[in-house]
Amino acid sequence: MEDLCGRHLELDTNLFAHMFGLIALDCGNFKITANCNFERIDLVDKILEQEIPSGGWGWNGTIDSDTTTMAIAALSPYYNDDEYVKESVDKGLAQLSKMQNSDGEFASTWNPTGSSESVAQTIIALCSIGIDPTDCAMFTKNNKNLLDVLLTYRTEDGGFAHSKDDLTTLNGMSTEQALRALSSYEKLKSGKEGSIYLMKDFK
Repeated sequence: MEDLCGRHLELDTNLFAHMFGLIALDCGNFKITANCNFERIDLVDKILEQEIPSGGWGWNGTIDSDTTTMAIAALSPYYNDDEYVKESVDKGLAQLSKMQNSDGEFASTWNPTGSSESVAQTIIALCSIGIDPTDCAMFTKNNKNLLDVLLTYRTEDGGFAHSKDDLTTLNGMSTEQALRALSSYEKLKSGKEGSIYLMKDFK
C-alpha cells in the first residue's frame, strides 16, 4: 500500500492510478494507514473530476470505452449511496451505449473495428453495479447482447482473441479479461452483489 501514500497521488492527472488505487483499497476493505495523506473519498473525487463533460472518461476530451468502463468498475461500490457517483456512472453508460455500433462493438482510436477487451470491460462494469449484460436493452444491438458479442471472439484453442482477424490462437491478455468478464457475470447470476474485484468475504 505504500505506493498509494503520496507518490502516485501527486499526479493529479493520473486517472488510472486513482481508479486502480481505489479498487486495490476496496477489494479487501483495507484500512488506510495514518501516514497516508488521503481518504477513499479523495480518490473518488479525483475520478469524478476527470469525467468528460458529456459523460464518460478518456483522453483529451474524447471518451474511451475501456477507460470509462474501468472507471465505472472502480466507482461501483459507491454507486447506490453517492448521488454524484450515480449521476456520473449513468452518464458514462449512456455515452457507451451511443459508442456501440450495430454489431455490438466498441470502436475507438486504438481499435477502429472493436476488440474483445472493450466488450469484456463493459460486461465487468455492468455486473459491478448489478446490471445483467444479457438483459440490458441499452447494450443489446440487433438482438445480440454483450455476452453474445464476447463469445464471437472465442478461439479454436479454447481462449479469446483480441480481434477477429485471427481466431485460431488465443491472446493472453484478451483471454484473461474475457474470463474476468465471465466470472463477473457468474457472480451476478449467483446473487452476489458488487464488483468482481470485491474479495473481502474470502478467507
